[in-house]
Amino acid sequence: MATSTRDILTHVFLNPKTIKGVTAFKIRVHPKHCYPTASGRFLPGVQRTIQQVWADRDRYANRKDPFWWTCLCKKETWSMKRTIRSWLARRVRNAMVESLKAKGLSANGMRLDPSAGKDLIGSAQLVPNEPLLKMPYKELQKETDVVVDFLVKEFTKPNGGISKGSQHKFLKPKPKPKTQGTQTCRTFKI
Repeated sequence: MATSTRDILTHVFLNPKTIKGVTAFKIRVHPKHCYPTASGRFLPGVQRTIQQVWADRDRYANRKDPFWWTCLCKKETWSMKRTIRSWLARRVRNAMVESLKAKGLSANGMRLDPSAGKDLIGSAQLVPNEPLLKMPYKELQKETDVVVDFLVKEFTKPNGGISKGSQHKFLKPKPKPKTQGTQTCRTFKI
């Protein structure tokens, strides 16, 4: 299932979601494939050669995984030491993989039993929060179970998981111009 580089969206398209009962981490999702924030494509001030840019594009275009997800520590956890941040991200990653397996999915979103249903297709980014420091692993596991249930429901909707109001502003259709006589004008509703 190779993806064309034109089909891969930037990380800006990942929409933040608030899921009731999830406090250990924030989640941003999109039903299509998006480059991860830490892919290196969008780091400010980094000069890259054309070979590095094309190698990066090819690497993501040739990915066979149906579900692209990452776990990054950023914003409020930057004040913590690197070992703590990596420990938080590792806990969330391990809990997410266990929740996916409990739902009958592999770590990359493919069904363990192909006859059980559709694969999980899309992108997600998990960002650990400070409450995760003191949270027991079983509670974290419950929260990732809730998130996986949400993702399975969201990404198996008939319209591809994008509800009408949650489309990104760049994906919304432009209003069609109305013609009056020989003039063309655009009308917008406020």
